[in-house]
Amino acid sequence: ASAAASPAKEGCDGGGDDDDDDFYDAQSEAEDEPSAGPTGVRTSPPRASPSRSPGGGPAAPYAKRGDEVNRRLCTLLDIERRCRGLPGGGAGEGLEALQLEVESVLKEDSAQLWFAHSKSCPFVIGCLRCLLPLASVRDAVQAIQSPRQRMAWDGDSFTSFDVLRDHDVTDPTREDVVFTVMPAPSPVRDREILQWRWQVALGSDGAQALIMQSFQDDTLRPPHPQRVRAFTHLSGYLLRPLNPEACVNAAGAGGGAQGGIEVVVISQCDLGGALPGWFQNMARRLAKRRCLAWGQKLQGHCVAMAQERGTPAEDKGATAARHEGP
Repeated sequence: ASAAASPAKEGCDGGGDDDDDDFYDAQSEAEDEPSAGPTGVRTSPPRASPSRSPGGGPAAPYAKRGDEVNRRLCTLLDIERRCRGLPGGGAGEGLEALQLEVESVLKEDSAQLWFAHSKSCPFVIGCLRCLLPLASVRDAVQAIQSPRQRMAWDGDSFTSFDVLRDHDVTDPTREDVVFTVMPAPSPVRDREILQWRWQVALGSDGAQALIMQSFQDDTLRPPHPQRVRAFTHLSGYLLRPLNPEACVNAAGAGGGAQGGIEVVVISQCDLGGALPGWFQNMARRLAKRRCLAWGQKLQGHCVAMAQERGTPAEDKGATAARHEGP
C-alpha cells in the first residue's frame, strides 16, 4: 500500500481486466514439502522444477525464467525471516552484503510492520505482516492482481492500475507486465511504476507468492512528463492459509472456502526524485495507520467476494484462526 497521503480516486485507465472467476492456483511440483520453522512459517522456497511444454517436453524459454523467479522468492523469504527474527535463510541474492538493521514500527496481534535499513543501500525495505481471519488465498490473490478489483478496494493507493501485457498460458511463472500510478500530495509529483509480475506456489498447501520487479521499456509505456518514474528493486506478496487443510480440500471445489490467511507484503522501492523532508516524515507517521487500513480493506473485499459466490464468509477454520496468535 502506498505510504503517501492520497487524493480522491480518479478511476482505472482500463485495459488488462481479467476474468475474476479464472483463478490460477500455482502449484509446486517439488517432491518434498518445503521445510517449516517452529512458527509454521516456511523457511525455504519451493524447489525449482523444470517447465514443461503442452506436449510434455521441456519449455526452455521458461526454465531460466523459473530459476530467476525462484531466486527472487528466496530473497523475499530471507527478508521476511530477518524482519520476523526467524531462523534459516541465506539463499537470497546479495542480502549478506546489505547487513540489514531491522526496526519494528508496529506490533499488534493481527499486524506487524518492520523497516529494514542497510548502510550500503539508501532504499528502505518495508515488511508488513497481517492476519486476515475471514479471507482465503484465492480471493486475496484475485483482489491484489485484478486491476478492476484492486481499484475497487485500494483506489486510495492508485490513480491507475493496468496490465499492459498478459501472461502466456504456457508460462508456469505467469509473467505479465503491470503499470501503476501512485498519487502524491501537491507539490510532490505522482509516481508511476512499470514492472514485471510473477505468481508461483509456496509449497503444496495452497500458499501463493506474487513477485514484482521494475524494468525499463519506453515502448510499452514511456515516462509521463508530469510524473516521476519510480523503480521497484524487489517487492512481493506472500499469502499463506492459516488452515492449510481447508485450503487443500477446497481446491477441488474451486478453492472458495474460507480459512483465514497470513499476508506478508515486502517492498524495496526507489521513489525517484528529491522528496522533501516533510513528505518523508508524513509518510512515516501514516505508515502504521495505512498498513492497518490496507489489511482491513483487503479482508472486507474478500468477504464481499465470498458472499457474491454464496460462500459463507466465515467457517470453522476462520473461527480457529481468530484464536491463533502471530
